[in-house]
Amino acid sequence: MNRPSFFKLLAAAAALLGLSACPNPITGSVLAQMTDKSAPVITISSPQDNSQYTQTVTVQGSIAHVPGELREVGFLVAGTLGLLTQGEVPLASIGADGAFSFQFDTVTFNGPIVITLTAQDWNDNQASKTITLNYPGSSVSSFTATPSSKRVDLSWEPVDGATGYTVYYTANGTLPSESYGSTIDLGPMATTVPLTGLKNGALHIFLLRAHMDEPPDYWSGYVRTIPLSPLTLAPLVRGGYREISLEWAQIEATEEFEVLRATSENGPYENYTGVLSGFSFTDTNVSEDTWYYYKVKPSLEGSIVSTFNAAQTFQVPPQAERITSLTLPYAAQKVRIAGNYAYVAAGAQGLLVVDITDPAAPVYLRTIGTTNAKDLVIQGSYLYLADGAGGVRVLSLASPDFPVIQSTYTGAPAIADATALALDAMRNHLYVIDGSGNTNLLLLNADNLDNIDDYRTRYPASVLSLLDVEVDYVEAYPNYTFVYVTALNTSTSANELREFYYYNLGASQKLFEYRTFTDPDYNPNLLAVSDDYVYLLATRNADIEPPPEYCLFVVGKYPLNLTEVGQTADTSGYASDLRISGGKAYAADKIGMQVYGVSTPSAPVKSEFLDTPGTPGGIDTDGSYAFLASGLPLFQVVDLRLPGSMSVEGSYSSAGGLKGLAVRGDIVYAAGTAALQLIDIGDPTLPPDAGLGSYTITGAVDVALSGPYAFVAAGVNGLTVVDVSNSGSPAFVGSVAPISSYLERVAIKGDYLYAASGSGLQVYDVSNPAQPVGIGIYDSAGGGMQDVELRGERAYTTDGAYFQPNSLKVLDVSQPAIPASVGSGLGSGMIIGYLSLYGDWAFVSDQGPGLGLWAVNVNPASASYMSAYGPCDTRPGAPDSFGSAGVAAFGAQAYVLEPTAGLVLINVSNPAALSDASLVTSLALGADPQDLILNGRHALATDGASGLRIVK
Repeated sequence: MNRPSFFKLLAAAAALLGLSACPNPITGSVLAQMTDKSAPVITISSPQDNSQYTQTVTVQGSIAHVPGELREVGFLVAGTLGLLTQGEVPLASIGADGAFSFQFDTVTFNGPIVITLTAQDWNDNQASKTITLNYPGSSVSSFTATPSSKRVDLSWEPVDGATGYTVYYTANGTLPSESYGSTIDLGPMATTVPLTGLKNGALHIFLLRAHMDEPPDYWSGYVRTIPLSPLTLAPLVRGGYREISLEWAQIEATEEFEVLRATSENGPYENYTGVLSGFSFTDTNVSEDTWYYYKVKPSLEGSIVSTFNAAQTFQVPPQAERITSLTLPYAAQKVRIAGNYAYVAAGAQGLLVVDITDPAAPVYLRTIGTTNAKDLVIQGSYLYLADGAGGVRVLSLASPDFPVIQSTYTGAPAIADATALALDAMRNHLYVIDGSGNTNLLLLNADNLDNIDDYRTRYPASVLSLLDVEVDYVEAYPNYTFVYVTALNTSTSANELREFYYYNLGASQKLFEYRTFTDPDYNPNLLAVSDDYVYLLATRNADIEPPPEYCLFVVGKYPLNLTEVGQTADTSGYASDLRISGGKAYAADKIGMQVYGVSTPSAPVKSEFLDTPGTPGGIDTDGSYAFLASGLPLFQVVDLRLPGSMSVEGSYSSAGGLKGLAVRGDIVYAAGTAALQLIDIGDPTLPPDAGLGSYTITGAVDVALSGPYAFVAAGVNGLTVVDVSNSGSPAFVGSVAPISSYLERVAIKGDYLYAASGSGLQVYDVSNPAQPVGIGIYDSAGGGMQDVELRGERAYTTDGAYFQPNSLKVLDVSQPAIPASVGSGLGSGMIIGYLSLYGDWAFVSDQGPGLGLWAVNVNPASASYMSAYGPCDTRPGAPDSFGSAGVAAFGAQAYVLEPTAGLVLINVSNPAALSDASLVTSLALGADPQDLILNGRHALATDGASGLRIVK
């Protein structure tokens, strides 16, 4: 099977010679071989796994592969005597369909055997398949192995006539035999064996032999099991944007696991993934505002299922993940949303319907044929469509996923080109821009949607080329409707905003021109009406080269004067659509999406620009998402939920204050100076009765959760484990004194807890929560370690104190008892403390005067690995004093607690450019800030004097 290495070298040399001799060496087949990463797939159809073998065993099956790609197929057979036989399956004997067959004799075999078939293809991709066959003589079928933490209990039913038993076993996943592994000899009365002191996560294989007076002896089959505690594979779970990531301990026994999921701590749990390979999993099938609970088990049958851990998604999008795109059959030109559906005008191709129930995964449903869909308005269960030469159409949305054309109005005289429309929902009037050159504004009666009537009221704009129309009414004047139109005045070659009013004169329905707004430097094009204002996208009337400059005007409307209230700075683009929602204006400009803050109309400001694919000409929004018609066969959704202003939604006072915290479901677990407190945050306003149970722990400073346990760091009092399965009555489980000094911050993964302490990073074995044991320490270089986070087999810890060396250290904890340094940085820090990992970066708070937040590159593959950037002063302009505490980073934002500024929001979209200018805003909180975590749409912050704050 194993060819000498020189054969591979010879083959490689021959390949190189062949390439050099060919004028065009990179052929399709060579390229396919170079890029092939798919291993053959082996199926053994006969004999069946765990069946008994016969004197001659014939193995049959198939190997799925591309003809001509297989390089080698071989087998080996192992049993109680070790390696029994091996051989190759001739490639010539393998059929075109991959069918194979080979056989071997078993005359000299004893006990169970294992057959392993291996196939290797042309690109050295390998696959193997293993089956176990039992000894055909009498077998000890009752032999079982029951695992628990660091222990396996063996048991079997007695065998009549047995003179004794021998247990053969290994702890490294290889097969035991008479000559390999450990043995335990037992008397004839033995039926159980407890094995203790085993290693959790190691694959143990057992074999039982019953010695008989007369041959043959009786044998069991191989029994495989993995000792585990409920904590060993308990996943480390983190909520992300539209996803939840899991990682778990890398055990020796296997790389194949099953992840179980539930939406309640108590289940029911279901096998969510099937068998997956590796030690991590990302769950993208998640909904917002739902907590998901996960357990992990090895795929080996009978394995122990871990305890649970949980997370929910974080609802602030990373910059790179804000846009979701959906391919459409036709180019999207305009869009309006209603409920769970978006309706897209696609010109001559008609009206497209998109399901936006999940904005992160929009679904194209169908196209409704129309003449030339250009503009649309939705009111109630009806959609009104300006359909070019097709006139005005009314579509019923009784079935919103399948609009039906209910009526069509083509006009008398006929509508030449319906380009834009607006609806007066109070009077059921439609205002439609029509006519060659857009010179007519029509007033239509839509009282009877089956028979739209023309009031014969047309505003013949002989010198105006009409562009856009909106309507509004003022409650104080119920007989009036105000109509706003942008138009090009052909006599002045300038655009204007015209204000009309409709007045009900009984039988006579008329429009009266009222006022006009113009600006000497800008041409109003698009408009939207909201509250007391008309919002205009206006293009500069003199521009040297494209794209033109435009800005947003805010103009007062009736009963205010029709005059400018505010104006933004210019931006470049082709203004195409405008919507107002929640104190913001959203514009599509054929380049991307422009967002303006208009909560103060006299001072509108550009707040964001997002360059999007295509030439977006239509936009709508529900406040949380923007929906773009891209000008291409592409529909796009932009998540708008970026942090801006912050406010305290709830406060919970605690005598003596709170420090470290953790959250799961609707409960915050907070360590105070004298207790672990449980707080109900189901109502984020935190009413006075939000407090649940508590457990007294003198010196409690931090807490970490795994399954039903809270692990509390208590300074010089060490580590205390508390059962929090009953939130109203937490109960003591176990405790241990510090290895040395005092414990500060804690993190847990699997069977091991890591504690930042006054003497360094301390490691505890917590596989038995009732008896945690200190097993290792990595010394501090100066003043103690302040915080710790875990990722993979690395621990990240802040090390240092005032007037002591400071650094961010990265430690290899693959062997938890002996942590080893793999990198350090941030030697320029003064009093570094809390840290937060996000992506390739560690964000570290620094209490040093004038400092605040650092960013450190922790990507080992980067040329800037462990380089530090910043700092960003979290209290710029104020007198320098000692400050920053808890930090939490996600996406393009980092949040830092600071005694005077409070909760500080910092832009970290480019961590390498972190500076004082990165500070965005702040919110005053308590004067003794401690810990900070992000939860859904909230930040949870503790204060050493006042308690807990929930910030929205």
